[in-house]
Amino acid sequence: MEKGVLSRQRILDAALEEFANYGYLGASLNRVCKEKNISKGMIYHYFRSKDELYLLCLENCFNDLTKYLKINFENKNNDIESMLKQYFELRLDFFAKNPLYLGLFSDLILNTQNHLKTNICVIKKDFDELNISILKSMLNTASLRKGLTIDTIVKDFIMYTNIFNLVFKDSLEKTASSEKTLQEHEAMVNRLIKLMLYGVLESENKYRNQ
Repeated sequence: MEKGVLSRQRILDAALEEFANYGYLGASLNRVCKEKNISKGMIYHYFRSKDELYLLCLENCFNDLTKYLKINFENKNNDIESMLKQYFELRLDFFAKNPLYLGLFSDLILNTQNHLKTNICVIKKDFDELNISILKSMLNTASLRKGLTIDTIVKDFIMYTNIFNLVFKDSLEKTASSEKTLQEHEAMVNRLIKLMLYGVLESENKYRNQ
């Protein structure tokens, strides 16, 4: 049993490196076999397909990222600017500490596979819910414009981010490095949130004067 667990983990580790370095489309199980001295028979003994390996790598990435944010994000004050800064610094810090996840995440941003979208949504569910929870915690510290509710703002934000992701893919150079992709993505999401907050908070709110 122990040998089987180790063999399975060895394959997953090799697959993560492959997807991080070459992206989903460029990844090759033949190269994994050759460079990591793993037989194709062993791979298919534990995993059904390239897609299953890719999704498991993504699942590990988002589980670890979500756990890292939950442990380290501190909501101790009413300063929205500080909360945003802390949140995005934590995301960048996580990927700096996990460079293979950085490559995997950056490729997902630019090259989401349509046939795997449903699976990816399930994998990202806890991460997406955490993001919404953090956004709500920011909005709870502020005075909103008359007629707006937190639930309405969150619903609109989800719509805006979906549009943003489409635009972002077209705006970034296809040859951009994983680091540049992530930095551009995080900076643009940060700006999107700030623009949205400026529009929904009361004019006299402290945030508008920062």
